[in-house]
Amino acid sequence: MIKSQYFLLPRRYNAGNLLLIKFDGNRHYSYWDGNKKNWVPGTTVFEEHWLNGYLIPVTDKEGKKLIEKEAKNASGNSLQTRELKNSIRQILRQRKDSMTQEERLEKSRRICSHLLEQITDGETVMAYTSKEKEVNTLSLITALLERGNPVVVPIIVKEDVSLRLSYLKDLSCLVTSTFGVPEPIGSEIPARGDDVDTIILPMHGFDRTGRRIGYGAGYYDRFLAKNPALRKIGIAFACQEYENLPADENDIPMDCIITEEGIVYPGGRGDATEGKGTRITDTCSEAFPVWLPRERIPAASRRQA
Repeated sequence: MIKSQYFLLPRRYNAGNLLLIKFDGNRHYSYWDGNKKNWVPGTTVFEEHWLNGYLIPVTDKEGKKLIEKEAKNASGNSLQTRELKNSIRQILRQRKDSMTQEERLEKSRRICSHLLEQITDGETVMAYTSKEKEVNTLSLITALLERGNPVVVPIIVKEDVSLRLSYLKDLSCLVTSTFGVPEPIGSEIPARGDDVDTIILPMHGFDRTGRRIGYGAGYYDRFLAKNPALRKIGIAFACQEYENLPADENDIPMDCIITEEGIVYPGGRGDATEGKGTRITDTCSEAFPVWLPRERIPAASRRQA
């Protein structure tokens, strides 16, 4: 018997976002969309087993308080977030520019070595084709092809800010194309997003909560929004780490982040059950509103000492 009307889904179970859910009766529910400032019908039915460690009931007063807070935070924050991200990109660009080509290649080899340990035989991998100053992926793609892993690469479509996919059989098919990115133009073998098991993403910067900052155009965020089931591995140099990156509603967290130092953000296959793209070591204040009493938080969601 479901007695409450409002429930909270913690950040760790919803890709880093706190979600307010309203039970509408007869196994139907809605969730609060802070951008649309409205309730959006759920696409599945409400399952009572969700109450066992996933959802926490809140009162009508607490639910309305959260809605007011979300609406206040959403207004006026987008421009501020974009400006902050642009400033951070400049800082990270300077860090990356300070590396020599030899350093980039050596660290790229180490990153690719760590990354290959996360890929299983037969797994279809979507890998970006690197340009200058990015983590070089040529050795990764070569190793995957030699192992027999199907490799898919993105092709930039500027007209609608999207990515078109193609299988890659041979590196010799790559030619310098949009934004200086190597692409198999003229040698495309069409692929779809649901052909891919794991996607390897370039990152301009990252933090230890799984957040990624790109170059600002949003190609990958749009692609990931349309293909949410992919395992997302971001790779970058260790110098590209930036503590507590700002994020907005369009930013999609990584399941795993790898640098030349190894895996720096949890999210290997063994961590999948902890919630993709979320911080496994959430504290109570990070996972729930500060006004929610600790005793109301499910024990399974409390940080273990």
